[in-house]
Amino acid sequence: MVFITQTVNYIKSEKHLRSIVATLEQNNIRSIRINLSKLSYQDTLSIIPIIDSVFSEKNEYTLYLDLPFPQNKSRIKEFAISSTNNIVNEGETYTVTNQLDCYNANKQNTFLLNADNLSGQIDDIIFYADGEGMFKVISCNIDSIEMVALNTFLIREGKAIMCGYKQEPNDSIQNIVSQLEKIACSKNYLLSFVKNPKDVIDFRTYLKTSSKIVPKIETQQAIKNIFEIAEVSDALLVARGDLALNVSFENLDEAIKRISSASQINNINTIFCTDILKNMKTRIIPERSELFDLIHMKNNNCSEVILPAMIHFSYDSTLGIRDEYLASEELRNKIKVIQSILD
Repeated sequence: MVFITQTVNYIKSEKHLRSIVATLEQNNIRSIRINLSKLSYQDTLSIIPIIDSVFSEKNEYTLYLDLPFPQNKSRIKEFAISSTNNIVNEGETYTVTNQLDCYNANKQNTFLLNADNLSGQIDDIIFYADGEGMFKVISCNIDSIEMVALNTFLIREGKAIMCGYKQEPNDSIQNIVSQLEKIACSKNYLLSFVKNPKDVIDFRTYLKTSSKIVPKIETQQAIKNIFEIAEVSDALLVARGDLALNVSFENLDEAIKRISSASQINNINTIFCTDILKNMKTRIIPERSELFDLIHMKNNNCSEVILPAMIHFSYDSTLGIRDEYLASEELRNKIKVIQSILD
């Protein structure tokens, strides 16, 4: 039987999380993913006691916890652009930098990133967020990259521009893991932008329990080293969102087959994630392309799926979540489809 996990983002309170968990339990789901990579270090520390208060009394649950280890996306800290409505215009030139002095010196069509280092070469394609925007690199300097926008799109602070990574201090990651390890239920740590087996081996030294390590496979380097990564991992997660941006479209199918093969050889699970049945908000049956998406997963050794966050689980100060009935109905419909194809 396929294992189903529900993603939850931006937990606001204990009441909020308990309302979500109650809805999951109504649908016999005992696995939840919480993406801590989207949070700052301080926000992560503040949310852990809420997670602990709910799940330390629910040892039948499995927590999937995204961590910004070994690295995280480079995200926009500030930006200054010529348009008044935060629109990046096709054909205009923009600059990205990770240096505040460079940002302050330009202050026109410039993005300040939180990246430790910038990476890019002339003619590289740089994506914004999940691919809503595209740039082409036209020049590279020590502290900045100049690029031209290939389409028109809305831009926001906190979103990623994929021309560098942010590495959290080891003591910060160690402190977060130390706090999470105290939670009584089962924990699977989802590691971000793993490139080689050493990333997994290094993280395992932080663990004090039998928690599992699941690298998210989302880079070309990870695909190249996939068999070695699988040997030291407890499962592999096909992180289709960033994988599709970091591997050329014509090589995506072969990349997923390599992940599946590495999992099978090492007798570990292949987990699929990103936009699974995303459009089944009000539908009883999914769009046809989503049905064939599930068939593709089945043909690639899928044993677990992680569903995307749902709008119905958004915070409501009175009710806990926005709409418990619609959330439960959407879950039921998704579970029925997944089980009919993947079981």
